[in-house]
Amino acid sequence: MRLAILVVCCLSFAACGGSRGQNGATGPTPTTVSTRVLVTATGTRPAEALAGLLQSAASPARVLVLSAGSDTASGPSAAADLRAAGAIATSIRLTRTMAQSGQITSLLGGVHAVWLTGTNPRELGAALGGTPTAVALEQRARGGLRLGGDGAGAGMLASVLITGGDVPAPRRRNTRQPAEEEVATGEGLGVLLGTLIYAPSTTRHNPDALVTALQEHPRYLGVQLDSGAALRVMSDGVWESVGTADVLILVPETQADADTAAAIARRTRIVSPGSRFDPRTRTLLPLQPAVGR
Repeated sequence: MRLAILVVCCLSFAACGGSRGQNGATGPTPTTVSTRVLVTATGTRPAEALAGLLQSAASPARVLVLSAGSDTASGPSAAADLRAAGAIATSIRLTRTMAQSGQITSLLGGVHAVWLTGTNPRELGAALGGTPTAVALEQRARGGLRLGGDGAGAGMLASVLITGGDVPAPRRRNTRQPAEEEVATGEGLGVLLGTLIYAPSTTRHNPDALVTALQEHPRYLGVQLDSGAALRVMSDGVWESVGTADVLILVPETQADADTAAAIARRTRIVSPGSRFDPRTRTLLPLQPAVGR
């Protein structure tokens, strides 16, 4: 009887995740830090970063890809990249009618991650912003659903989305150059609270678009993802640059008051590939040794 009790106790300890070090000491299994959110530049979806987003999900992970509007290429392209990373990915071109109904919400219970994509933030915002699907995505993200996005999809995951005025209007022959459109913003999903993420779809974008949009949101962090840039948000809250280009983060230098919103100074933090940033302290973190990544 005593032998049987001893065997049961040993099995129970192993099941609870006990570990033994080299010196024979026992202790809890270290907590694994995983990717919670991944945001990337337009069309930039690094294979290793995608695999990290899906790492803790069932194998193979099931991913729902959402795009919207006239952009018919981004959704299938993102789904193909996710399949290459080992996922089962389904692409849907979203309409506001679909987002208003329970059609998309009912699918969320059967997926491990959702990827938002597109080159036109105005169209994506018009289809998704303020809908029951948007609310469900934000709630499911708090419950552990992994979210990612590139281009307009990355911007949609922030609190505020730049929806217009960031790209010069095309000039027609024999006509005067049209007046520049003011930078317009809309409501994002708020998955990354207190942020404004800008991933321009073209190199012809207004270089001051992010700064202009931030004037109305002086306490927010601004994140710019140019071609090749990618940023993952870890489960411990730290941000890590995982692309091939720098991520630019605009940080307010002082605590902003409502009366001084337009004049607040900002400092640009350059988060190079492999570097990390803590949004809570708003500072760059020391580089980790390669074996620790």
